Amino acid sequence: MQTHIRYRNQSNGRVLSHVVEGIPTLLHGTAMLIARRIRLCAIFWIVPWAPACLAWSRLHKHLAPFLQWSLTGGVLGIQWKDNMLRQAASQRYCDHKRWANQMLYDYYSGKWWKSKPLNVQARLVMQENILGKWYGIWEYHSYNRRKLDELPFHYFHLNSDLEGSKYLSDVLWIYDKVCGSNCYQLLEDIKLQGGIRNEFTHVLKDFLETHASVLNYDGRQFYSHLYKFLEDKLTIHELSLGNDSSSLSKVYSITKNPPVRSLIPLNCAAMEPGGDTDENAYREKTFNLIIRLPRTNKFIVTVSTDKEEICVWDVISFLTCNHEDGE
Repeated sequence: MQTHIRYRNQSNGRVLSHVVEGIPTLLHGTAMLIARRIRLCAIFWIVPWAPACLAWSRLHKHLAPFLQWSLTGGVLGIQWKDNMLRQAASQRYCDHKRWANQMLYDYYSGKWWKSKPLNVQARLVMQENILGKWYGIWEYHSYNRRKLDELPFHYFHLNSDLEGSKYLSDVLWIYDKVCGSNCYQLLEDIKLQGGIRNEFTHVLKDFLETHASVLNYDGRQFYSHLYKFLEDKLTIHELSLGNDSSSLSKVYSITKNPPVRSLIPLNCAAMEPGGDTDENAYREKTFNLIIRLPRTNKFIVTVSTDKEEICVWDVISFLTCNHEDGE
């Protein structure tokens, strides 16, 4: 679980922010409770929503002796220093856990944005999966990672059933979470459920465990990797789509015609009209390596040892930008 710390630089008046993960729902809910009730002198603050934005930093200041920072998976998070203290706080505020889960779920699902509560002074943000702005002809956007990570967690603690929700069944949501967060967060969502009943959830778990490294490198190729994974499973009869109305069959249809531009392996059966035979599905390898150039969404590099060539491709126009032959 993430926590967004926002504070004001007194030298230039700019509002800065910092994101941390791993803080318990109890602390986060308590911070938002204070944000709703805190009242500071209006003369000192330049904008009316500043007290609410500073609520968490003030809470952390007072709790600093009882908290510790730790680095897990490349992400800096906050934890209780002592397990006895954690249990004491959990017992003290156990009656407020569901309230905190419901409040945070309403916030990240956009309920507060659509209808702002009267007693909230915080500046609210539109809770879309992708947040972006236009600067001239260029668009800069980023995924709303906090929403992607928070909603499944709070939904589970409110309803105790995540498999029946869109968070483990809607392939569009899963795609956004792979791109905006990572595969391991999705596996954490599946782990929350405990026992798995749905066939698609089993398939998704297997797929994420075997493709986590490539998807964390470039999550936008989620559909092409999932299509190849399902195609291989169907070829060796490990999977059966059943009727057209099954969730697995619907997902398979989406991966065959993905809603976003995706790279399809050249040794894939989808490249041949009616090519469902093993001969077409497993023909010779065309590329030994396909890699996306860093800091760009347009270019990829392919390496072929058989042809002794390296090519740079523009995936938007489907044209070769550069071509180098080996000696």
